[in-house]
Amino acid sequence: MTVALLHRFPLAWWAMHSWLADYNYRTTIHWWVFVLTGAGALLIALLTVSFQAIKAAWQTGEIASFGMNCEASNVRRQEERHNDL
Repeated sequence: MTVALLHRFPLAWWAMHSWLADYNYRTTIHWWVFVLTGAGALLIALLTVSFQAIKAAWQTGEIASFGMNCEASNVRRQEERHNDL
């Protein structure tokens, strides 16, 4: 996503600069506007992916076994499979 943002920021700046040039009363577009927008987009993407990963881990039971050593986790899973049969 960072590569996409870096690729599109110059195009977005050029498009906005060209569009605003036609107005009598115009303002400049500062670089920090693009940085703030990119940071917001990255934050939203990070939160979305993190939420989905945590949700999937809860559904598969991976978070329930977090903190247990591998041997205890394997024993618990084998017991669950045996009880399901």
